[in-house]
Amino acid sequence: MWCGVNYQNQQTCTNNWYCYGKTVAEQDAWDVARNKGVDLVVVNPVVVLGPLLQPTVNASILHILKYLTGSAKTYANAVQAYVHVRDVAVAHILVFETPSASGRYICFEKMLHRGEVVEILAKFFPEYPIPTKCSDEKNPRKQNYKLTNQKIKDLGIEFVPVKQCLYESVKSLQEKAYNYILIKNWSQKQEYKTIRIHPRFISNYNCTFPPNSLTDMELTVRITKTQSRQTVCVTGAGGFIASWIVKLLLEKGYSVKGTVRNPADPKNSHLRELEGAQERLTLCKADILDYESVKEAIQGCDGVFHTACPVTDDPDKVMEPAVNGTKNVIMAAAEAKVRRVVFTSSIGTVYMDPNRSPDVVVDESCWSDLEYCKNTKNWYCYGKTVAEQDAWDVARNKGVDLVVVNPVVVLGPLLQPTVNASILHILKYLTGSAKTYANAVQAYVHVRDVAVAHILVFETPSASGRYICFEKMLHRGEVVEILAKFFPEYPIPTKCSDEKNPRKQNYKLTNQKIKDLGIEFVPVKQCLYETVKSLQEKGILPIPKHVEDSVNIQW
Repeated sequence: MWCGVNYQNQQTCTNNWYCYGKTVAEQDAWDVARNKGVDLVVVNPVVVLGPLLQPTVNASILHILKYLTGSAKTYANAVQAYVHVRDVAVAHILVFETPSASGRYICFEKMLHRGEVVEILAKFFPEYPIPTKCSDEKNPRKQNYKLTNQKIKDLGIEFVPVKQCLYESVKSLQEKAYNYILIKNWSQKQEYKTIRIHPRFISNYNCTFPPNSLTDMELTVRITKTQSRQTVCVTGAGGFIASWIVKLLLEKGYSVKGTVRNPADPKNSHLRELEGAQERLTLCKADILDYESVKEAIQGCDGVFHTACPVTDDPDKVMEPAVNGTKNVIMAAAEAKVRRVVFTSSIGTVYMDPNRSPDVVVDESCWSDLEYCKNTKNWYCYGKTVAEQDAWDVARNKGVDLVVVNPVVVLGPLLQPTVNASILHILKYLTGSAKTYANAVQAYVHVRDVAVAHILVFETPSASGRYICFEKMLHRGEVVEILAKFFPEYPIPTKCSDEKNPRKQNYKLTNQKIKDLGIEFVPVKQCLYETVKSLQEKGILPIPKHVEDSVNIQW
């Protein structure tokens, strides 16, 4: 289906020269490609949102920015389809690498009325003067037209939800200091940051900045950027989750003190390579069982992210670090008068209860049964449960503002050079060391989402209590099916180790509390895919020779 060129060309009608020009350009491209024998594939994206890599504000982000700055007093009575910029990039590579791809591919996640867009923005960012009135209230609200993305979805792409697109767009604008509207009181202590502004950005806004030179389109803007003034401590900084927390904190402008056993150990070198690490990351030699070293690391910090804990079922190795180490961290945090401590707990402290009815929804009020953990010799869940319960007691007694994140099985790209426990069971399916899969269900989450959750509960003043963090629950059989679809070249097991008994069913688990803070999770299929690609890229998982030269992304 094509836009009518004559319709676009009638000056009395739409004057939509962008659509006119793109339509003529694409039609001509098809003609030239046919004449010259060029294999042409076209991606047709809609309004593209998401984080900016470039230093300037592009047109598709600009209309979102207008809603945030107050320059748009109303929203249009119009519908538009939206898509995440990463998905558009994935779509381009996907159609390039898929031999059977041909023709045009409409690329979008969801269609929304502008009224729905401003409602989402207002929910996530109530501090901005987002319009609440439509510019055309006399006429009925425009309805979505029927638009399909089935062709690109048939190639396997899974789209980022539009809510996440909007959220990440605004967070990106904040991090790049475009959202000067956050400035509430110029008399308060300010930080200075030089940013390069596109001329179109300046010309589109009638805004009053503090007196500054606009030489060479550089504008020195005084901005309130609270996070850039904060120093936080991350314990066990070299770990899987902790490394991602450090990465995202640095990207947001925090100064980070990361505790490690030996700062000179090569296994911590990945931390020094993170963006911003040279300027704002300090690796501190500390052992969480040594109170004085922990106290020294936390001193002068505004917050603490306590992630350090061994993942093992050896009671001798898990109990003391989990319990006494956590006590040391919270007591040191109390002495340092930090604003908040975020503790990485586990779903293992929540769901291990044999007396729970199948109809019960497992939420943050649930606790694992300690006797059951001991009887089943699940010392990791036992240790984490005791550690979290003690953490709450110490925090209450010491007046520490404690918030807990309870992640499930964490997957995704590794920053650290070694394979952690949660990734290991996926690796076993790929190497052939696991001949069968267990008759078991587990919930999964992307490591970046876990890191985002930690920072989100730290930065949200109203956050309190525990937050279960997961995207989806799967049977192990579903996990191996997804892996086999993406990576058929590996000897992934096809049989269950317990075929005599019925397939285990998912229990009821909710993530609504963390979702209410605005997080949108990466789909579990993408978690699995990115996990394997990361193992390949790090040389941990060899790529079979017959596929090295022709690896297709079949999402």
